[in-house]
Amino acid sequence: MLSSTMKSWVLAVALAAAPVLAASLETGVNLYRTQRYQQAEQEFRSLTDAEPENANAHFYLGMTLVELDRLEEARTEFQKANEASLSPDRQKVAEARLQMGQQQMDQALAALDEAAGASSDNPEIYFNRGLVNANRQNFPAAVQDFEKTLALDPHYATAHYYVGMAYNRTGRPDKMVEHFQIFLKQAPDSPDAPKVRSLLRTVR
Repeated sequence: MLSSTMKSWVLAVALAAAPVLAASLETGVNLYRTQRYQQAEQEFRSLTDAEPENANAHFYLGMTLVELDRLEEARTEFQKANEASLSPDRQKVAEARLQMGQQQMDQALAALDEAAGASSDNPEIYFNRGLVNANRQNFPAAVQDFEKTLALDPHYATAHYYVGMAYNRTGRPDKMVEHFQIFLKQAPDSPDAPKVRSLLRTVR
């Protein structure tokens, strides 16, 4: 049996580790939402190695792998997330993300609508629905979804990028400029940053 001193030490170590693991998920999500996908993958893999039952870490690792065009690996991570009791809304987002990767936009939209019915405070629902609506050339709907994403997370840099593009397609270059400027502040090293700077030069 452990002595009371040893028990106290074990408890202290466990409590000290918890914020580190939480911070790793937060750090990874920030990397994901600012398009630093290779770094995000490393962060989430470290977290899933440390906590194999962390459903959200597997979910975001899957989302990151989709962005890196590694759909089968993403599918595996989403399955692990589901086995670890991923929330129903995120299960639907994961399903939609794989469908989007296979250009099954109607099915993806249906899944995201179901996710929105299950949760109203998950920015990933509205971000991905915005992507689907933009793909379907429904730019007013895409603007609404991206703006809802940003209402939930103003620091979602990629959403600033896509809502700027959608505003440009709806005849609102002023709003495009506003969001592009925020995007460049939040993700100056993004692969899309040169394109954004070039577009800004055309409207100044």
